[in-house]
Amino acid sequence: FDNPTEREHWKQSDIDQVYRQYYVLLRQSAESGLFDVMAHVDLVKKFGHRPRTDLQDAVRKTAEVFKRTGVTIEINSSGLRKPVGEIYPSLENLKIYREFGVPITFGSDSHVPTDVGRDFDKAVALAQAAGYKEYVIFEKRTVEKTLKLK
Repeated sequence: FDNPTEREHWKQSDIDQVYRQYYVLLRQSAESGLFDVMAHVDLVKKFGHRPRTDLQDAVRKTAEVFKRTGVTIEINSSGLRKPVGEIYPSLENLKIYREFGVPITFGSDSHVPTDVGRDFDKAVALAQAAGYKEYVIFEKRTVEKTLKLK
């Protein structure tokens, strides 16, 4: 779903089913205990493909698992540089994660030095619009600090 060379597969795919399966995989990843931060929690939208039905139930199930397993989600600004032109996750989904009390952190998916911290102002604004008041920073797989959003 995010490999540019595989974009043709979208034409034969049930987009809603791809999204549903993506959320299943996210939940399984969180339940594995291997991850502290779940990044790109709606990466499936990267090329602009949107579900045709309301999938909030899938997001709510995912948020419930994230809260139960203690993972943090990353607000990732790199989506602004992708065809979708939107931060990961969307405001609608981020509100659900906040409702469930899932903590956040920030990332810019920097593959080049000029992208380090790129568009963090927009990521912070998105977090605030979703109702978040603080974010966490990790060191060695442990939350080092909880900081207030400014």
